[in-house]
Amino acid sequence: MIRIEVFPLLEIFPAELLITPLMRYTLQIVGGPQHTQAYQDGSSVEIKFEIDDSNIATVDQFREVTGLRVGNANLKYQII
Repeated sequence: MIRIEVFPLLEIFPAELLITPLMRYTLQIVGGPQHTQAYQDGSSVEIKFEIDDSNIATVDQFREVTGLRVGNANLKYQII
């Protein structure tokens, strides 16, 4: 059986963020899958975030971005 899940468009706010070293900011999410939703078979849907240059900033499982040094980096996400 193949499950196809449909959910509202995922939006991340702010779309652009200027972070300085040691600054922390929690990203806000509107739409997308619900993190707490678990299915009867034990599976769940989650969003995994990643910064393309981990020397510039990091992002944790709580969507908190921490600046490490001055520079540009892109946030990537994957719905699993």
